[in-house]
Order: sequence, then C-alpha cells, then structure tokens
Amino acid sequence: MSFASARFRKGQKVLCYEPDPSKQPVIYHSEIKDIKFQDISKLLDKETCDYLTKDTDTVIQPTYLIHFPGWGPRYDRWVTEDLILDLSDESLKKKKELDEKALVNQQKQTRKRKTVNKNSGNQRRMIST
Repeated sequence: MSFASARFRKGQKVLCYEPDPSKQPVIYHSEIKDIKFQDISKLLDKETCDYLTKDTDTVIQPTYLIHFPGWGPRYDRWVTEDLILDLSDESLKKKKELDEKALVNQQKQTRKRKTVNKNSGNQRRMIST
C-alpha cells in the first residue's frame, strides 16, 4: 500500500482549481472542511498506478472537502491534492492570470452569441418574406 500524508489541514484557507473539467479553468478562494484518505488507484491510468503502487494494489491519498465561500454547502466538492494551491503570492498571481483569460473567453462567447442571434433573425426574416 502506498500511503501519503496530508499536505493541507482542516480549516486552512487555500486556492482550488475548478474541479469540473468541462468548465473554464479558474482558481477559487476556498477552505478545507474535511480530509479523508482514500484509495485512488482506480482513478489513475494503469502506468501511473503501477508506478505509485510498485508492489501493492492500492494508492492511499488524501482527498479534501473544499468549501467555496459565498456558495452553499451543496457546492462543496471532494478534490485531490493536485487541485489545491497554498495561499501564496505566486498562487494569487496564477489565479489572476486565469481570471483574465476567463474574462476574455467569456467576452468572446458573448460576441459569438450576439452574432449567431443576429444572423438567425435575418434568416427568419428572409424565409418569411
């Protein structure tokens, strides 16, 4: 069994990447509400799992219950350590960079929607006349 110790502690203020991979990659201010040690070997690809387990079948890693301030508890998520950053100047700089990229992408999406809506209205007018 490969066993790792927890890098963060309960109640610690941290930054956390958006845990949903289908959403825009951003970093949120967050707080660790709970820590649980779990076997994550089934979540890893075979090569990584073989590397980490060597002579064992399991990889025990800490998972963290993350709370996002301003959001209700139903939005709390269990995440692995790789999605969590210390609250440091370097991490805050990374957050700012991702926030700026997200804003630019959001503005592009808004422009695309306006163009699509404008064009679809023209098509309807041409069809109805």
